[in-house]
Amino acid sequence: LCEQMTDTYGAYHLQTLDCLRQKASILSYEGKLDESEGIYLEAVERMADSFPGLDPFAIDVLSQLAEIYREQGRYEEAKSLLSGLVSAGFQMGDAEVAFNAQSYLARVFNNESDYERAEALTTEVLQFGRVNWVNNRANLYSTMLELGSIYQHLGKLPDAEVVLMEALE
Repeated sequence: LCEQMTDTYGAYHLQTLDCLRQKASILSYEGKLDESEGIYLEAVERMADSFPGLDPFAIDVLSQLAEIYREQGRYEEAKSLLSGLVSAGFQMGDAEVAFNAQSYLARVFNNESDYERAEALTTEVLQFGRVNWVNNRANLYSTMLELGSIYQHLGKLPDAEVVLMEALE
């Protein structure tokens, strides 16, 4: 399908790039991380050639690439990329983008068993989400579950209970 879109719209058209992003996402869900990474990198390269600067679409693609790195255990690469995306989101004045990248970054720290840093970042994301994700319960719910899990790892069981009960409301 993406090849047909390339033929129809061109290699650098936003619909073609979105097709690549979706294809990479599907491969990731199937556990084909190396293939997914290659397609994300192709999309990033095409975006760099055709669109100067970062926009929310580019940041989403880069966040997904960082998620692949995390799933592959390439934590330093994931942290480097995500830290840059958090900064870029705030510099662009797009808190949604920044906090989404921060949520991914917290997952990396969680995987590294750096629960204190994961807790701090996830708490900030949840505070943002409580105000801004009123109509996006899925993001709010997953952030609460992640924070509850972090609290469990830290032995903060009463805090875990509170946030997990809130998630169920």
